Amino acid sequence: MKKVLGIFCLATVLVACAISVGCKQKPDINHKQMANILVDMQLADAYTNVIASDSDKQIKLMRNPDSLDNYYNAIFAHHKISAGTFKTNYNWYTSRPHELDSVISLMTKISAKWIDK
Repeated sequence: MKKVLGIFCLATVLVACAISVGCKQKPDINHKQMANILVDMQLADAYTNVIASDSDKQIKLMRNPDSLDNYYNAIFAHHKISAGTFKTNYNWYTSRPHELDSVISLMTKISAKWIDK
């Protein structure tokens, strides 16, 4: 019985430690940097959309995923982060809607500067 209880306590401690490691309090990428990265990614996404027409003269919107990957890699290099770091931090922000809302507000301000130019 003591052996089973000991294993149960050990398992509980290990699970608690794993959960606390996965729930970091602050992201590695701050709000402003995340907003800048996401705006750059939106611009890359828009830039890689290709308008093409087929033989019936119907206009279609197509995307070139290879170019988009290249742009994303260039964006990550420009901001000195890895794709894994971005993904981890993006997941952190999306799991906290109030934090993500702050990033989106900053994105709106950054985009407005582009429009005003």
